[in-house]
Amino acid sequence: MQLKYRLTEKERKERAWELRHCRLYKGDGDNVYEHILSKSMLFLEPNKGYKENKTDEEIKQILAIFYYGEYLWVKVDKKDCLSKNKHAISQFEQELGEDFEINDGAPRELKIILFNSFLDYLDGVYNRCTTDYEIELFIRYYKEYYQPIITPNQKRDQERRPGLIEKCRYYKGEEVNPWEYCYSPVLDYRKNIWRIEKEWADAMVASYKCPQSSKKLIKDFALEEFFKSKGMPLSLVNYIVSKEKQIAEENKEYFGPAEAIKVIEKYEKMTPLGRDYRMYFAFYLGEDDCPYGYDEEYKRMGWSQEFLQRDHSHSMCDFDSNDFQKKYRGKEGIWGWYADPKFPKQQKDILYFNICNWSRWCPYCDEDKLAEEYLNYHYKPKHSDRFYHNAALQMIKDEEYYKTVRKCGFYEGKRVYQPILKEEYMKVPPIIGLPLVILVDDEGNAEYISDYLSFDIYHEISKKSKNKD
Repeated sequence: MQLKYRLTEKERKERAWELRHCRLYKGDGDNVYEHILSKSMLFLEPNKGYKENKTDEEIKQILAIFYYGEYLWVKVDKKDCLSKNKHAISQFEQELGEDFEINDGAPRELKIILFNSFLDYLDGVYNRCTTDYEIELFIRYYKEYYQPIITPNQKRDQERRPGLIEKCRYYKGEEVNPWEYCYSPVLDYRKNIWRIEKEWADAMVASYKCPQSSKKLIKDFALEEFFKSKGMPLSLVNYIVSKEKQIAEENKEYFGPAEAIKVIEKYEKMTPLGRDYRMYFAFYLGEDDCPYGYDEEYKRMGWSQEFLQRDHSHSMCDFDSNDFQKKYRGKEGIWGWYADPKFPKQQKDILYFNICNWSRWCPYCDEDKLAEEYLNYHYKPKHSDRFYHNAALQMIKDEEYYKTVRKCGFYEGKRVYQPILKEEYMKVPPIIGLPLVILVDDEGNAEYISDYLSFDIYHEISKKSKNKD
C-alpha cells in the first residue's frame, strides 16, 4: 500500500497562501479544466489572425492553460523550478518587464510560471519556437480573461477592507499616500500615521489573528475601557501606541499610560478635516481661536487663511489654477514644483490660493518669495535626527578618544553635538585642548569647533535650557 505524504505545518500554511492567490486552481480534486488541455486550439494559429469574439468553449481552452500554470505553481517546487529554468525568468523580465501588472495581486513567481507554461504549451501544440505574436497573445489573454477573475485573497479584501477603512482616520483606501511629498510638522505626522493605518488594515485583511490585532499593550496599561469608551478600534490604538513606545525605547525615554493617552490625543487632534483640499491644512486643526502668538506671524497668517476656507464660505473656485500653470509652466527653480505630476492637484491649488490671498493682504509682498517660504515650510524634504547624528559621527570616526556623540541643542540654526569619551578615558581625560563641539547644518554638513567659540556655544545652550526650566 502506498503511503500518502502528509504536509508539514509550514508546508500546509504555504500551500494555503498559494491557493488564496490562485484564480482557477482550487486544490486536489479540482479537474474542471484538465480534459480541455488535450484539445487543439486552432483559433490561436498565426495565419488565422486574432479572433475578437470567442465562444465559451474557446474561452475555457484559454483559461485551461492558465489553470495548468497555477497547478504547476502550487504542486511543483518553485525555487527548484525557477532556478533550473533561469531562461524563463530572463525572458519574462525582457519581454514583459519586472513591473508587469504589479498591482493585480498575483505574485511575481506565479506570473513567471504562467508565462512560461503558456509559451511551452503553445510551442508543444504547434511545434515551433516562441514568436512575438504568442507573447502578445499571453498579454492579451492574461488581461482579458485571467486577470478579471477574483482570487480568494481579493474576495476577502473586498469583504473586509471597507469596514477596516471606516475605522481609520487617515487611510481611506488610497494606493498612494496623499501626504507623501509634504514635510510640514502636521502633514508629515499625517503621512506617517497613514502608513501605520494602512499597515494595520493590510494585516487585518490577511488575518484577524495577525500581530497587529493584539491589544496587549493597552491592556497592560489598563486603558482598554478608556479607549473603548471613545469608540476607537482597540487593535489599531494598540498598534499606534506600540509604534510610539518603540521609538521612546530607542531613545531611552520612559513610556507609560500617560504617554499612551497623549499619543492618541494627538492622533485625534491631527485628523484631517475632510478628504478634499482641507487634507492639506497645516495650521488650522479645528480651533475656534488662533493658537499662534504674534511672534509667529507666518503661522498666524496661514491659520487665518485656512480658517476662512474651512467651510467653503470662501470658495477656492474664484481663481483659475490653469492660469497659474500657464504663468509658471517651464519656469525653473522653486516653481518647477508646480508642474511636477507627482503632487496632487488639490495640494497645488491650496498653495496657490494661499499665495494669492497673502498677496491681497500684503500688496507689497513678493509673490515668488511668499511661495518659496511656503514651499520650504511644507514640501522641502527634512532629514531625520539619525541623519544628522550620523553626520556628526563621521567627524570622530578616526578619533582615538571618542566613542559617540550626544546632541546638546541648537546654535544659530545648526545642531550641536558633543563628542563622548570612551570608558577608558572617562576617569583621566586626555589633554586634547579646549572643549570640542560639532555643528551640523540642515544639509548635513558638519564642522569641528575647537577654539574659544566652543565655550560660547556651551554657554548659549545652557542659558536656553535654564530659561526653559
